[in-house]
Amino acid sequence: MNFYEEKQPKILKGFEKHFKHFRKHLVERFDEPTADKIHDETVRKTKELLPQLPDVGGKKNQFINVMLINAWYIPFYKVVQEHGMSTEEFVKVMTRVFYEGFDKYPKFIRHLGGKLIRSRLFIKRMRRHGGISREREYPENWVYAVSTDVDDPGVLFKVEYSQCAVCEIMKKFGAEELLPYCNIVDYLMAKSLGFGFENPQVLGRGGDTCVGLFRKDSNCEIPDYLQFAFEGLEF
Repeated sequence: MNFYEEKQPKILKGFEKHFKHFRKHLVERFDEPTADKIHDETVRKTKELLPQLPDVGGKKNQFINVMLINAWYIPFYKVVQEHGMSTEEFVKVMTRVFYEGFDKYPKFIRHLGGKLIRSRLFIKRMRRHGGISREREYPENWVYAVSTDVDDPGVLFKVEYSQCAVCEIMKKFGAEELLPYCNIVDYLMAKSLGFGFENPQVLGRGGDTCVGLFRKDSNCEIPDYLQFAFEGLEF
């Protein structure tokens, strides 16, 4: 039994929590029986996927929760795709589901989280984990470096990924259509937590690396290719 199989109850609990919000869209889009079928198929496919997911260090990896989310997110996408839902529709609805998860907290609480992400302690932690990632103990892990030496005086620090574990499993398990939108939660988090963020280069959109710029101010402009998913959301 691997790490993900051990975490199966947590992974499925996460799916159930998000599916509760997604279900109303499925019922409108299809009907009650189809929504139930999509739910059951996703649970089955998630269980089938868990033994195949790569070892990225388990709980030692600071991004492990991202993998636990994608353990159900990718099967869920594959199932709704089989039922005729487009990639863009899935991404748009999931953006709203994740938005509701952030929006349930008061703004001042969310913005405290944004301050933490720009704290010296957070940057120090990111640097340490980035150094560990470059040792490549886990071949399919994220590989990245953190720097505060940035030409733009408005940028506090930069994170540059040469490899992304999520992009790797999206390609490996047939969800390549999600790659162009792989950074959508980064922008959603920045807007919700009130910190400035730019992602000028993205692995999922053909970049050689993925560059995340964390700004000193709160400026976060949503790129054109993600505008459709953020339409109507208020921050």
